[in-house]
Amino acid sequence: MTEKRTYSQYPRAFKEEAVALMTDQGYSVQKAVVSLGIRSNLLYRWQRQLEDQRSVNPLSEDEVWAGDITYLRTHQGWIYFAIVMDLYFRRIVGWPIDKRTTSDLIGRALMMAINLRQPRAGLVFHSDRGSQYTGKLYLKYELSQLKASGIG
Repeated sequence: MTEKRTYSQYPRAFKEEAVALMTDQGYSVQKAVVSLGIRSNLLYRWQRQLEDQRSVNPLSEDEVWAGDITYLRTHQGWIYFAIVMDLYFRRIVGWPIDKRTTSDLIGRALMMAINLRQPRAGLVFHSDRGSQYTGKLYLKYELSQLKASGIG
C-alpha cells in the first residue's frame, strides 16, 4: 500500500448549488445525494459551512455586531472587558472595563458602541448565552434601550 489516498476537491460553486438543491428547490437529502453522486455527510457539512459564512460576513458596516466578555490578571487582581465588535470591519466599537463582570458592564459596552457609531435601525447583536446576557437586568433594561435604538 504505497499509494497515497487522494480526496476530491469540489469548487465553491458546486457546493453552493448542491446546498441550493435542498434549500431552494426542495430536494430531499437522499435525492440530492443520488443526483450529485456525493455522500450525505458532505452535503450536511457544506450546508453548515455556508450558513456559518453567511451569518458572520455582513455586507455593510453596523449591520451585525457581536459581544463577549474577557478578563486579564493584573497585579491588583482581575479586570474584565466587555467588548462589542462590528463584524463588517472586525473592529471593536465598545470596550468598557470593570472589576466585576455584570449585566451593567454589558450594557455600558453596548451604549458606548451605540454612542460612537450611531447605527441605523435593523442592526443585529449576537452574543453567547452567558449569565450576563440573560440576566433580568439586561433583559429588562438593556433590551428596551436596544429596541429604542433600532437594534434587534
